[in-house]
This record gives sequence, C-alpha cells and structure tokens, in this order.
Amino acid sequence: MDFNQDPPLYNNARFSYAIGRTICARPRSPSPCNHLLYSTAKADWPYPAWQSKRFEVYYTLAGGTKGIGYWWLQGTYGMNNTDPDSQLLWKEVGLCGNEIKTART
Repeated sequence: MDFNQDPPLYNNARFSYAIGRTICARPRSPSPCNHLLYSTAKADWPYPAWQSKRFEVYYTLAGGTKGIGYWWLQGTYGMNNTDPDSQLLWKEVGLCGNEIKTART
C-alpha cells in the first residue's frame, strides 16, 4: 500500500462506524465494547486530520461503541509534542471527550 496515494483508513469515519457495529454485534462481545482510535504519527503515516477525529468519534458511538480510547505514543510521534498537527489533534480529542461527558449528564 502506498500511503502517499491511498489515505489511511482512519481518515474515513465510516470505517469507525463499521468497527463499532462489528465489535458490538458479536455474540460474545465484551460488554461494554471499547474502540481504540488511531491518534499518532509514525514513519509514513501522518497524524490523523483533526477535523476527521470528531466524525470518527461520533460514528463509532453511533455504531454501538460504549467507550473510546486513543492510540498515541509518547515522544516524537505522540500527541504531546510541539508539532502543530499534534496540538490540533490533542485539542480536538479533548473537546470531543468534553462533549460526550456533557451529553451523558
């Protein structure tokens, strides 16, 4: 797969919906189902677009996921560095989490 021509699947929020539906529909699915979302950069993969992370979060919740985690590495490729894309993604993840907490109360 050439990542310069084919965007990674995390840039397609419908993929998150499909995962949410699949893991929650299994007969022996863990209860509650949790979805780990990709949120880091690595070698040939850039950071996920911060604009798409909100759609990814809500699509996986619509698919039935009850919990969300974020795959991120500390150090150079993690969301906790000074890269502008990393900082935008970190802010968006925080905003999504606060929105979900507000909606639950």
